[in-house]
Amino acid sequence: MSDEQPRKKVRLTGPDESASTSLPEFDPVAAQLDQEKNAGITVFASQAAGFGGIVKKRYTDFLVNEISTSGTVFHLDELTGPAIKAVKKVEKDAEAEEKSAQADEKEKASAAPKPEPVVVKEAPKQDNAEAAIKERIEEALASVCSLD
Repeated sequence: MSDEQPRKKVRLTGPDESASTSLPEFDPVAAQLDQEKNAGITVFASQAAGFGGIVKKRYTDFLVNEISTSGTVFHLDELTGPAIKAVKKVEKDAEAEEKSAQADEKEKASAAPKPEPVVVKEAPKQDNAEAAIKERIEEALASVCSLD
């Protein structure tokens, strides 16, 4: 490797023959008209001059600090007012309605008739099995007849 510095590139054009490095002039009106034409907008509803603007989309675009005539800056540090009060009232009403519905359900559950306990009889002995079966059939028939 040599310790020589790399040589500069040789200029191919002279000072009079310099290549044009300037960009063509940008005409914002022409660019806007081209965009509108590409989108199919060729005629406007009125001859009035239009207006421009910037579309806001971040929450920081909408932060506002009020300034009094004396120059004092006011900052929003609590949320109160008719809209906030209305929201809180609706939330309280919904909560009260939910509690009332839960209380009604508990009341209905306690007032509902409780099912009668099931009585389990001992299995009949081998020798009286036939009599026990007849007895159970009669009980079942009696309960079915009493339901009608």
